[in-house]
Amino acid sequence: MRILCIPIVFIFLLMACGGGGGSGGKPPDIGCQDCTPVIPSPSESRTFQNPNAVDPLASFKNVEFPSLSKFDYELDLPDGDFALDLSVYIAPDVNPPSDLVPMMRRAAKVWTRQVTGLRNPVSRHRVSNPPQHYEPGTDGWVRMDFLVGHEDGDRCAREMCANHYSDPLLMPTDRPGRNPIISATPRFSEQECRPAGCVRNGQVTLRGFGVMAHEFGHILDHYDPTNPSYTAHSNCVSDGIMCDSFQDLVPAVPQGRDFGNIEHHYTITEPADHEVFGIWANIRNVDSDLNNFGIQLTRTLIVNQATNIQSNIWGRPASDFITDTIRIETMIDGTASTNITSPINTGTATWNGDLIAVDTARFQPVLGDATLSMDLTNTDFLQASFTDVYRSDDTGMTHAITDFGYRLAKSGTSYVDVGG
Repeated sequence: MRILCIPIVFIFLLMACGGGGGSGGKPPDIGCQDCTPVIPSPSESRTFQNPNAVDPLASFKNVEFPSLSKFDYELDLPDGDFALDLSVYIAPDVNPPSDLVPMMRRAAKVWTRQVTGLRNPVSRHRVSNPPQHYEPGTDGWVRMDFLVGHEDGDRCAREMCANHYSDPLLMPTDRPGRNPIISATPRFSEQECRPAGCVRNGQVTLRGFGVMAHEFGHILDHYDPTNPSYTAHSNCVSDGIMCDSFQDLVPAVPQGRDFGNIEHHYTITEPADHEVFGIWANIRNVDSDLNNFGIQLTRTLIVNQATNIQSNIWGRPASDFITDTIRIETMIDGTASTNITSPINTGTATWNGDLIAVDTARFQPVLGDATLSMDLTNTDFLQASFTDVYRSDDTGMTHAITDFGYRLAKSGTSYVDVGG
């Protein structure tokens, strides 16, 4: 597991002056001119590719803050609060494209990032009491089952189909719950899948991505014959992704018309390519030179489409048209000290505080306790140890991580793990 520690913010009280460890505020006035706070303000921004289409929203929603801390925590989430909980069921002996599930996650995101709330908790068609399925969005989650490679005869006679309500007869029949379903049959990987094919050379094509996004529209209850504006699956050519013609002019992402046809069910917001997530530790001491510190993640998901008809555009890999990256930034609000720790001081300075970090393999928040110590005769190195470290995942679970430590070398205004 790789962890990007964000950021190490600390105040030293020099041991030669009888100090101890700082807690994020100004040091006490003990009448020693050499007792100056050292507040490095490292700021780091790194951008990572997101090949598995991880959505940080799920794990950030589930993060648990330390129960005992010197700091007050707060969470900053995007306006939309819909996280995807995707259960995947792959048929035996089926080897789907490696990007199939990530592309389905992205097809869901191009819808849910514009959905901010549920207007009507129960669909207005096939209503039962109680509803025989989990309505997407009732608790801020969109839960669904993704069935891959199952032959289901006439129940899903096309390459891909969706059912807003769970269908207990779709394979595999032993899956739990009553989640809405999208089923990708073996025909999805065949050349006959819509014009240009949905899979080529082991990769989902742009047309295949459009098919996925089309089906996910049904998960959000696009099909509703009582909706006065319902026109899905009519020959509307290029007006929206929910049109059934799938000619070359049909887009690969939902359009305004598509979102208009789910407004009976959801509150829709303006489109955005970026989602921002953050965790902040606020300093309780109002007189502190440091106000708060934390991490900020920005996920960018852009699906670029050519505006002109090209003979081979829909058969090209969808990845050629998709930007999916996550930027992780350190964020510090405070006044940095310009004082340098003098080498004439002896002893060890120690700081105890909190770790705020990001697991850069899963893009999930990591929190724990931090202890930093420095030999004042050699200020180019820090010893850092982190204990009681936990990672929150996208299922609502919190996992304990083995305690670990680093030797950090000075690099400009930051300290970097000597081991890389």
